Amino acid sequence: MSNLGGENNVQIFILDWDGKLLTTMLPPESTNVKTKFAQYHVFEDKEARLEIAKKLFRIRRKGSKRNI
Repeated sequence: MSNLGGENNVQIFILDWDGKLLTTMLPPESTNVKTKFAQYHVFEDKEARLEIAKKLFRIRRKGSKRNI
């Protein structure tokens, strides 16, 4: 699995069944700078920010309903 992340230069997150973070595997090169710039550019776009917030809210609400 770490080879997959290395080949595609992505960070892999391993979660348990409840969605809690167990561990992460980093790619050989850090993509932090690129990620931060991409996040900043999305932050400047009000419509994109709103869409992301809506998606996060829906995901969170769906998780809350499952736990009730």
